[in-house]
Amino acid sequence: MKNLLKFVNDPQKRKDLPKLQVGDFVQVYIKIKEGNRERVQMFDGTIIAMKNGKRISATITVRKIASGVGVEKVFMLHSPAIDRIKVVRHGKVRRAKLYYLRDRVGKAAKVTERIVAKSVESEQLTVDSITPEAPVVAEEPADEAPVGARLGEPVEEVVAEETPIAAEEPADEAPVGDDALIAPAEEATDETLTTPEEPPTEEPTTE
Repeated sequence: MKNLLKFVNDPQKRKDLPKLQVGDFVQVYIKIKEGNRERVQMFDGTIIAMKNGKRISATITVRKIASGVGVEKVFMLHSPAIDRIKVVRHGKVRRAKLYYLRDRVGKAAKVTERIVAKSVESEQLTVDSITPEAPVVAEEPADEAPVGARLGEPVEEVVAEETPIAAEEPADEAPVGDDALIAPAEEATDETLTTPEEPPTEEPTTE
């Protein structure tokens, strides 16, 4: 009989439920049908009781104070009417049932937040486990393939012969300014340097 109940109930259990504990502040999103329309309504509060453990009939009692009035709702954890449950913060409590919150108002009705400490061993890294990063070498751009190679045609490699580059002789500089307008003077020769002989002057004769 127990195996038969387990065979029927296990497929109906939800697998997306978070880890819940008494004292946690949660937000429960409920599916509400209004005629042909369906919407999701959120109810938040503190879990003051949990019953039936891991069975399909497991329930949680959520309590909150709205406009000075305490409101409690009991939710079936595995009900298809619940869209999702979100844990806002964990509470630090030492009781399985927090019914004493019903007699308290204001700050006295709040549960102390429990800070979840992370495991230090998993965060510590030994020096041996840290490996030095390899230097990043910039990859040189590959030479572009010829057009024939892109189309799948065989391409013959052509090696261009290097031709020596002859040094250009500097051109004669053209005269600049007034010197360009003046023709070059001819070189003076010995003939031009000699002064012309003066004709002999005749002395006047007196008769």
